[in-house]
Amino acid sequence: MDALFFYLGNSFRSQVLKVFVQEGSNKVFAKIKDEVEFWTEPSNVRETDMLVKKEKLEGVKEILNQNDIKYSVMIENVGEVIYKQRLVSSLKQNPDMNWDDYQRYDVVRELQIRQVCVVFFLVFCDFNLID
Repeated sequence: MDALFFYLGNSFRSQVLKVFVQEGSNKVFAKIKDEVEFWTEPSNVRETDMLVKKEKLEGVKEILNQNDIKYSVMIENVGEVIYKQRLVSSLKQNPDMNWDDYQRYDVVRELQIRQVCVVFFLVFCDFNLID
């Protein structure tokens, strides 16, 4: 699990923002273009989605607020979403398990334990503890 936290790195606490169209939006987008990763092309006519890494988040939100640009948080914690998706997909990818063949008890038991651990983690873990 530590290796996955290391791999995800700054994804924890990174957010995806939806920025709403307003007069002057393009000037603000030009200011912050090096601070964010645009998920949709910046535009005057439709909302723009952007990924903001945790170390840039406060500054980007401050610039948006100073320029009266309205935004909403689409994804509160990108790393948490990625981590949960990987945990769930790990349940589906068990090379040792084939339901068409007879399986030894220890293989079935291991899969059950993994599933319980993933469900426990998804239900009870608090990503606010991760810095």
